[in-house]
Amino acid sequence: MSDRFDPADRLRKHAQSLVGRPLGTADLIEVMRLLRLVLEQEKLRGSHPHAALYCDWLLHGEIDRHEIAIDILSKMHVAMVDWDRTHDTAAITRAMNLAQLRAEMVVIFAGHQVPTDLLDSFSNWKTFLRVLLQDLSQRPLKLPNEPRGKTKKKLDNAIADMVAASKRMGGRHWARAFFITCEGEQENRSYSWKLEWEMPDLVGNDHLIIRGQLLMPEEPNAFRRP
Repeated sequence: MSDRFDPADRLRKHAQSLVGRPLGTADLIEVMRLLRLVLEQEKLRGSHPHAALYCDWLLHGEIDRHEIAIDILSKMHVAMVDWDRTHDTAAITRAMNLAQLRAEMVVIFAGHQVPTDLLDSFSNWKTFLRVLLQDLSQRPLKLPNEPRGKTKKKLDNAIADMVAASKRMGGRHWARAFFITCEGEQENRSYSWKLEWEMPDLVGNDHLIIRGQLLMPEEPNAFRRP
């Protein structure tokens, strides 16, 4: 017997234990905790940045030092700035890069012989996302406070893009933080998507809240099973 800690083996066994039964919050957190350990042990965080972000987010009160968080805030800003014109709630869930999260998890699971039932089924993944968003409720993603090097350049570019999107709607602001709030039972749960804005002009509300149901970022035909 090897003395080497093997998080992939533990993840494999935990995923096997989930087959055929409902997913709870503790199950989700254990999946992501073990996934995070796999990423760290095998130095996969750089090649799987969305998995790294969501694993970290579940274990922290807020996130403010992730490059992928900058991408999400920028996309969320555009989706919510356009809300009055489009009323596209699906664009909000797409902005969270949840499809990219699933794609990275599929690669990691398949590469370590971890059962992919959770990821291959539309209904299983929808349940996973409901539990995930519930647990992330009221824990914000924020822009980095003191970015350096490549992160600073990425942040500067993202702020420029967000300001450009705001100007099309007559403003000059950008997203500095994003919150999720969930209410109600799982099947009928409603979500509030809140952006806090940095507003140099100090005109109007410094936040926007949009409420609605969870609309999946991927269609059922993107999955191997219903």
